Amino acid sequence: MGRQQSTATRNLRIREDTAKYLLNLDLDSAKYDPKTRRMVDMGAQEDQAAALVAEENFVRASGDAAEFEKAQKYAWEAQESGRQKIHLQANPTSGEILRKKEQADTEAKRQTQRRALLEKYGGEEHLAPTPLRDTMVVENERFVEYDETGAIKGAPKKAAKSKYPEDILTNNHTFVWGSWWHNFEWGYACCYSTVKNSYCTGEDGKRAFEEADKMLMLEAVGGADEQPEAETEDAVERQNQEQDIDDRRAEDSGTKSKKRTLMEVQSGITEEELESYKKSRLAADDPMAKFIGNDILE
Repeated sequence: MGRQQSTATRNLRIREDTAKYLLNLDLDSAKYDPKTRRMVDMGAQEDQAAALVAEENFVRASGDAAEFEKAQKYAWEAQESGRQKIHLQANPTSGEILRKKEQADTEAKRQTQRRALLEKYGGEEHLAPTPLRDTMVVENERFVEYDETGAIKGAPKKAAKSKYPEDILTNNHTFVWGSWWHNFEWGYACCYSTVKNSYCTGEDGKRAFEEADKMLMLEAVGGADEQPEAETEDAVERQNQEQDIDDRRAEDSGTKSKKRTLMEVQSGITEEELESYKKSRLAADDPMAKFIGNDILE
């Protein structure tokens, strides 16, 4: 087995091993992917097939098996580069000693270069371990369930903080701004003031606000009572205007009609006036309009 040989052959199963797709024939369990030769759902719980496959992969990728692969790879690379002629199977002790020696030399060179960079540019204080950095990532097996907003279910909810200053009392106020609401306006609950940054007037301000509110209510009720009287006056005035228009119309019935006055426009047009206008008006494209009033047709 040389360096040119593909390492894919080592991943092939032994003939005596049970095929992975025969470990569990349940259709709802982990699925076997023939292309990659592994189980698709390796994290399935209570699945013997997935557990066996995960254990097999874990043994192959760690422990002495992984160290043996690294030693074999080092022997091949050293033989190809012509540095040393190492045969891992014939003399494994020599190959392991040479590999560890080369690893030590490589580590020493890296540390020397690191010290040179630190002496030239500084910053060694940032590389020291800190308690905060060690506690940044903590792994545990505690089951946590989150809701749709990303918060932990069952955890106490924290009050949302505002960008505005909170619990700051100014100008002798005992309540903050926005602690009172009236008629779509914010104010102070201590004095019923709706002017921000105003000075607190205490109980006097509350009494003044209540009196002003009562006066506004009385004015609204009084305006509602006076509304029918105003409507009556408007009706009488409109009736008088119509009477004047009728009198003028009776006086000017024999004369030629003039332009309509403002009172006539406001009062509107009756059906009798509209009918008489339609009968008396002359159309410009009427062929018989020129014969009206003549004795030619007699």
